[in-house]
Amino acid sequence: IYKKGYWGDRSIELVSHLWRVHPASLLEALKDAPASVRWIEATAWRVLSSAMAFAVGRIHSEGFFVETDKVVPADLFTAPQVDPRTRQPDARAILVDDLGHKADVVRHVEEGIVGQFTPDAPEEIVRALSDGQNTTLRQFIASSFFSRHLSEYSDYRRAAPVYWQLATQSASFSAWIYLHALTKDTLYSLQNDFVVHKLAHEERTLESLRLEYGDSPTGSERKQLAAQELFVEELRTFLDEVRRVAPLWDPTLNDGVVVAF
Repeated sequence: IYKKGYWGDRSIELVSHLWRVHPASLLEALKDAPASVRWIEATAWRVLSSAMAFAVGRIHSEGFFVETDKVVPADLFTAPQVDPRTRQPDARAILVDDLGHKADVVRHVEEGIVGQFTPDAPEEIVRALSDGQNTTLRQFIASSFFSRHLSEYSDYRRAAPVYWQLATQSASFSAWIYLHALTKDTLYSLQNDFVVHKLAHEERTLESLRLEYGDSPTGSERKQLAAQELFVEELRTFLDEVRRVAPLWDPTLNDGVVVAF
């Protein structure tokens, strides 16, 4: 015998049963209850994940929020339908963590969040996810997003992330690859359309700094030069790895995909 359930949170039914109150009464009382830190963090992560899906074209802006009757089928025994929001024809296979680039992942993620909420929402979301620390959205995406996404999409010793972060050793530069838009030419595109141009730009920046600072740079100038030299070297290593893997790359998504960088 089927009994009406409250799909938003299965725990509502359990608590209602233990307290012998109607679920609707419990939900009404929860409206006035302060949100827990755990709930705020979980909600912030769901919004950020949706914003990344928007950034790569996995969902459109209306995909951030879906009405319950579109998620829960009226007939529980009907065959599942393919979500039309996934595998969009205009999906972006590659985004990069590169301020000012038209494919900058942070800019696209921010657009997704601000389009649904307020201009300060990205900052509030990152604060909720980083225990109130002074972390920017760019820093969080570079250092923390992938590990959290990977844990969410891993089960039974099988890792199946939807977005891959391919990065330099220090994550000073990252490329974000969207699994469902992958082709055998994706790494060639990453190499020729992104990394080659990025490396050339940073090499020019390094040469300009050397000419500007001359033979006797100050202490702070030496630090800036050293940082730029390290960045250029990391990009060269990254480009070498992409060139090495690109000819071998021929993904078959139905069989699962494994990549090691």
